[in-house]
Amino acid sequence: MGTTQASASPVRTPQQATRAEAAEPPGWVLRGKYWTRGGCLEAGQEGVQRHHWDEFQCANGWRWILWTNR
Repeated sequence: MGTTQASASPVRTPQQATRAEAAEPPGWVLRGKYWTRGGCLEAGQEGVQRHHWDEFQCANGWRWILWTNR
């Protein structure tokens, strides 16, 4: 008797990027590097509010890297 494990990936918002995702997402634009996650998230959200881009992610590399969808 075996058990089956669900294969669905956990849902993540674009802002929750991991170290493995620090490489350039296809078609996205590098906007800047920040010393803190909070600074990156703030800059990303400001861009959304100003309609500069629709989505962003802060990838954790050596520093926090802000990527946007346009």
